[in-house]
Amino acid sequence: MPIRILNENISGLIAAGEVVERPASIIKELLENSIDAHATSITITIKNGGIDYIRVTDNGLGIPHDQVPLAFQRFATSKISTSSDLDAISTLGFRGEALPSIAAVSHMEMTTREPDTNYATQIILEGGIAAELKKAGAPNGTTIIVQKLFHNVPVRRKFLRSSATEASHIQTLVTRYSLAYPEIQFQLENGKKNFSTNGDGDIIGTIAKIYNVDIANQLLSISERSEGPLGEVIISGVTCPPHISRSNKQHITLFVNRRWVRDQSLSFAVEQAYQGFLMNRRHPIAIVNLQLPPDQIDVNTHPSKTEIRIRNKNHVFAALQRSIRQALTAKSPIPPMSQSKEAYSQRTERLIDYKNPFWTVEPFKSDRDRPDAGKNYVGGNDTFVGFKEKLPLLRVLGQIQSTYIVTEGPDGLYLIDQHAAHERVIFEEIRSADSSNSSGKQALMEPIIIEMTESQEEILSEHASLLESVGLLVEPFGGNSYIIRSIPKIMLEADPETTIFEILDEISLGGNIKNWRDRTYYTIACHSAIRAGKSLTHKEMELLVRSLEQCDHPHNCPHGRPTMIQLSISKLEREFGRR
Repeated sequence: MPIRILNENISGLIAAGEVVERPASIIKELLENSIDAHATSITITIKNGGIDYIRVTDNGLGIPHDQVPLAFQRFATSKISTSSDLDAISTLGFRGEALPSIAAVSHMEMTTREPDTNYATQIILEGGIAAELKKAGAPNGTTIIVQKLFHNVPVRRKFLRSSATEASHIQTLVTRYSLAYPEIQFQLENGKKNFSTNGDGDIIGTIAKIYNVDIANQLLSISERSEGPLGEVIISGVTCPPHISRSNKQHITLFVNRRWVRDQSLSFAVEQAYQGFLMNRRHPIAIVNLQLPPDQIDVNTHPSKTEIRIRNKNHVFAALQRSIRQALTAKSPIPPMSQSKEAYSQRTERLIDYKNPFWTVEPFKSDRDRPDAGKNYVGGNDTFVGFKEKLPLLRVLGQIQSTYIVTEGPDGLYLIDQHAAHERVIFEEIRSADSSNSSGKQALMEPIIIEMTESQEEILSEHASLLESVGLLVEPFGGNSYIIRSIPKIMLEADPETTIFEILDEISLGGNIKNWRDRTYYTIACHSAIRAGKSLTHKEMELLVRSLEQCDHPHNCPHGRPTMIQLSISKLEREFGRR
């Protein structure tokens, strides 16, 4: 078969296939163009999930009359001019492929007007070819209408999903960009299901429209500035307290220089920050912007521009994880029995100036550099709010069902899960002892012999030093038999055989050494902690509560379950009709 150069029509369709995957792809490109044009209001109208009709209208700068036809030529762009510009891209769009690619697979119409001009320009294209160019009357800005998507590529149209699914993708896209740009008014018109933001820069109002007011008011601020080897990293945004979570990862929203990105390693950094705060298979709500030097990221890796590469990613990963972990440690409240706005307001304080947090950044390099060290900077008005105490002083009242410790605090009743609380205490004791090389061992008067499978033997052989560092000494005893010679002192009431096998199972799940250590700590803590159903003396309960008060993270067990819940005074008064 002879080699030939593809004609312009076919090459245009191929290029369009890279950029235009579905209606949401079109809206993404048009939204980014509107944002780059400094629009303060963007309205999106769709019909049949955007398959039949899309209209995007903005009040941005518009395009000069004589440049309108040029905008639909491939690789025509106003955003870069030299190869060096590719090393530091600061705009959302830059490829010069969006408009011609969209036009190639649709019927497209654009009306645009610059400020201070007497008329707008309208161009109509069929299959990428200009059919009409004329002057028109229209307000400042640009309106683009896209109809009959993939009419000339029927095989692509067959792969589109239902109108509801396509509309859902569009909804997700618009909500993401409304979070990145709360100062822009967004409107999505989709029949009865409409979405809009105020465009006043108030991120809390935008979050409330996407989730609800209760969740929006409970989110914790993130603010960190870190000097890396390749430049400064500024992290800002909000994340959820541990008692708010979701069953999937779709609620982790990441922006890099206010560009919405999908990055597994950055999402993993967010998830890792919640280790020990959330239960298994639960995921956080987080909205985070990372401000990086433009020359330290490569956004030119995929036509969709949602995948990027970051130089010195390890530093960025660590800074992101640290900033969220600090917010959780310092500000996470005790979950109330009622999640109503009124009940929750008794336990939380407004910890962030929600006005556009993506532009509100930590002005000091570290806590030690702050003029009010030990307090939490909240940004926006340069005011400071003191960290909340981890736990109030609690008075033990008694025990319910030999499982829950009843305590009284200054602002209500606290019910403590004795097993979860003891797990947290033991976990932190083991971790502290291991890090200071002071783990206590207890030699067994009667060593225990256990049988291991080949895979368990391999894991033990590789990680014997890890087990020994926490007080577990397990040695070969011939064949596939092993002998347990010592255990941690804190594990005297646990079953050593069950504990060791569970530790080996946890290590087999993979991960890094820190994960293995934490899993080992978790398992020992779980098997050593007081069980539900065990009656405790008043002294034992007091000792456990005092120990919990000294923990770094007293609100959750190592697996993420809450150690306690609170019933506020105001809730009690309402229930008894006193208010």
